[in-house]
Amino acid sequence: MKNILLIILIFSLMSFTNNPLPADANELLAQLFKNYEEYNRRTYPEGATYEGDHRYDDMLSDNSKEAVKASYDSARAFLNSLLSIDYVSLSYDNKLNYDLFKSTLEQNLEDERFNWQYMPMGQQWGLHISFPQIVFVQPTSTFEEYQKYFKRLRAFDKRVDNDIENMKLGIAGGIVPPVFIMEQTLPQMENIMNVEVEKSTFYEPLSKENNLTPEEKIIVSAELKDIIQNSIYPAYKKLYDFVKNDYIPNCRKDAGVWSMPDGKERYEKSIKDFTTLNFTADEVHNTGLKEVDRIQKMMEAVKDSIGFQGTLDEFNNYIKTDPKFYYTDKEDLMNGFREILVRVDSTLPQLFGKLPDAKYDLKEMEEFRAASAPAAYYYSAPEDRSRPGYFLC
Repeated sequence: MKNILLIILIFSLMSFTNNPLPADANELLAQLFKNYEEYNRRTYPEGATYEGDHRYDDMLSDNSKEAVKASYDSARAFLNSLLSIDYVSLSYDNKLNYDLFKSTLEQNLEDERFNWQYMPMGQQWGLHISFPQIVFVQPTSTFEEYQKYFKRLRAFDKRVDNDIENMKLGIAGGIVPPVFIMEQTLPQMENIMNVEVEKSTFYEPLSKENNLTPEEKIIVSAELKDIIQNSIYPAYKKLYDFVKNDYIPNCRKDAGVWSMPDGKERYEKSIKDFTTLNFTADEVHNTGLKEVDRIQKMMEAVKDSIGFQGTLDEFNNYIKTDPKFYYTDKEDLMNGFREILVRVDSTLPQLFGKLPDAKYDLKEMEEFRAASAPAAYYYSAPEDRSRPGYFLC
């Protein structure tokens, strides 16, 4: 009898092992998010470095045609995995997470038909200005870390080739940016490649405190100079020549996205992306006109309150041209921003119940992009809080 009971127990355990209970939907969703996060870190290693994940510090993301196709295939796979999760069994919060993730994946997949990768650069985006910024987050304290940095720098030439190939496809399909945007990229590239090697942004890490021995520093310096001179700068020159001689002559003369293939659909997709609403182009335009009217009335009130005699256009010109409204010294400008930030810091607790743990700091905008960049912008702190967020001006 005991033997029979033992056999029944064994078979029961085997049955339980081979047929485990269904996983909780919330756990499945959490695991899917982890998989997606890992996928993004692996396929966008620069972003991983930025967030303090240094497993991929020797890699650059792949911008080839094959990689773009693979990214959309992966998005479809993630969406299918998401749809397989029992929505009804999710918690209230996770239903919101599910909906947001689903919307994000679907919107990304809707972009596939537009081939936005054929316009990989402009005066405010692209490899030519994003790549130099890697020096601000790349670990370069040890000899081993420099070996990863070197490998990442050497991958730049291939990235340039892929961008050029994508732009050629864009020319063939009429998917190109306006001329005036691309013309502004030329001085940006000039400011990077027409610099003495030891003054290059890419050589800058060696000027910082590090753990290199004197012998290692000599080796690193020589290797870095060689990569910059014989790999980075030639790649920039190749990109510069293509943009100047082949790309700009084929760029759009009209700024509006309507002048592109599927222009109306592209515009409507952008409206949905930026507003999450199903507005028509006319509705957005009319909203803009109403806002312009509202703001102009406020500006008129400000003009009148200070006793300015003249039209609003004259007032605007006065503000733009009168020397008293401009700093003449860079450090005075930075101190002016610091004073503003101090006032902001003292007021934030009155406006928000919970403030971010991450610190922030003021930083001068990179010289190579300052002329074509916005007046100011912000870089968030990484997840590991290893450095502050930066307000660049």
